Amino acid sequence: MSALLIFGNRTAQEVAETAAIVPGNTFSRIEQRFFSVESFENEICREAESWNCEIRYHIGITDMKWKLLIHEHCTAKDWKPATIIHPSAFISPTASVGDGVFIAAHVAVSSDARIDDFCLVHFNASIGHDARIGSFSSILPGSRISGNASVGKRSMIGSNAFVASGVKIGDDCRVDAMTYVRHPLPDGFIASVRTPNAVKRVDLL
Repeated sequence: MSALLIFGNRTAQEVAETAAIVPGNTFSRIEQRFFSVESFENEICREAESWNCEIRYHIGITDMKWKLLIHEHCTAKDWKPATIIHPSAFISPTASVGDGVFIAAHVAVSSDARIDDFCLVHFNASIGHDARIGSFSSILPGSRISGNASVGKRSMIGSNAFVASGVKIGDDCRVDAMTYVRHPLPDGFIASVRTPNAVKRVDLL
């Protein structure tokens, strides 16, 4: 048996609720915690050690800075990531899903699609055939990633956004909610319905 430790707030709660209803759940306990470097070292690790079992972890956070920091600290403790998939999600038998991934209710992942490690795929999103989602990326509720499209690492696709067939979204990109992306997006750019052209992310400079 193992314990599942989920970091974050609202998304983390969704992950915890899903983990509790997954058929064949083997977690002896499911715990949700907020993360800070100080609390991790002084409180969370000590508490986890007292459970006397293997620790699996999940990062239920979309903020990239914190996501990477939590991953770094958990890896240093040799804790293993847990993938949580809602029972109502459809995952094609030819699709691949990495470690530490969350797939929420009513998600569809089509043939030969690939979702890399530590991605979050939220409610009612769909991933088309042969699409690829890079590690640490977030696909928010209702998003549509069409067939043969790709989303790079550490990128976010906003709620109800649409990425057209074959379009490549680069690393560290953001697609705002309700945005239809027809053209490739270079690394570190934002696509938004509020602007006629993609713009460089200033928060990455």
